Amino acid sequence: MSANTDVLEQFFAAINRFDIEACTALLDPQVVRMEPEGHATTGTYHGIAELREHLSKGRGSWAEGSCDPEQMLENGNKVVVYLHARVRMKETGEWIDGRFADGFALRAGKIMHYQTFWQRSDALDWAGIADNDETREEEQDNMSLEQQCKEVVLNYVDAFNRGDLVALESLLADEAEIQGVFGKGLFERIRPVWQQLIEGFAMQLQVKGMIAEGNTVAVRYIETGTFRADAFGHKATGKSYELVAMEWFEIESGKIKRRWGARDSASQYRQLGIAT
Repeated sequence: MSANTDVLEQFFAAINRFDIEACTALLDPQVVRMEPEGHATTGTYHGIAELREHLSKGRGSWAEGSCDPEQMLENGNKVVVYLHARVRMKETGEWIDGRFADGFALRAGKIMHYQTFWQRSDALDWAGIADNDETREEEQDNMSLEQQCKEVVLNYVDAFNRGDLVALESLLADEAEIQGVFGKGLFERIRPVWQQLIEGFAMQLQVKGMIAEGNTVAVRYIETGTFRADAFGHKATGKSYELVAMEWFEIESGKIKRRWGARDSASQYRQLGIAT
C-alpha cells in the first residue's frame, strides 16, 4: 500500500461511517469533484466547502450500507479505485447494488481531483493506465449479470442526455422493440420521436432509482425539459417541465432488446403550455 492508497482507504472508511469532517480533512483546498450524467448528484464541485455539502448530501441519502474499494491502480499521482456500492436509500427504501470506478489525483497527501466513472475502462483511460485483456476479464468476472445490464441502461441514459442518437442506436439489439406514450416500434420508427424529445423538449433524465433482476432493469427518473423548438406539431413556448418517469428494459447479449416507457404526458403538456 502506497501513501496515496492509504489516504483513499481512510477516505472511504470515513464515508462509510458518515464522518464528513474526516473526509474533508483529506481534501486539498482547491479540490475538484466531478460526477457523471445519470448520477443523483450530477455536477462539478469546487473547494472544500462545496465538497463538504456534496458529501453530506450524498452520504446522508443512505439508510444503511457501504461503498467499498475492491482494487486500486496507480499511475504517478493518479489512482483509480474500483468500488462496490451496496446501499439502501432513505427516500425509497430501495437497495442499490453496483460497481463503478472513482479516479483521484493527489498532491502532498491530499485529494485534489475526485471523479466518478460509470465505466471502469474510462477511469483507466483518464489515469493513463493500460486497459489490458486481463484487466477487462477480471472486471467482467467481478460484474454480476444485473450490474452488466444496469451499465447498458446507464449508457442509454448518458447517450439520451447528450442527444446522441447514433450512440442510442448502437445500444439497441437488432429488431429491438421500443414502447412509450408516443407509440411503439423499431428504432427507425421511434428515431423521429426521440429526436423531437431531444431537440424540441430538450429532455433530460436524472436517475433516482434503479433495480435489476436477471436481464431486466427498472428505472425511476426525474425527467426535465424546456420547449425550445417546435415539436410534435406544436410551436415552442419556452416553458419548462418536470415529472416522474419510469422505464423498463430487457437486455440481451449486452444490448437493449425491449424498452417500455411510462410518463405523465398530460402533465408534461400542461407544464409546457400545449393545448390538448
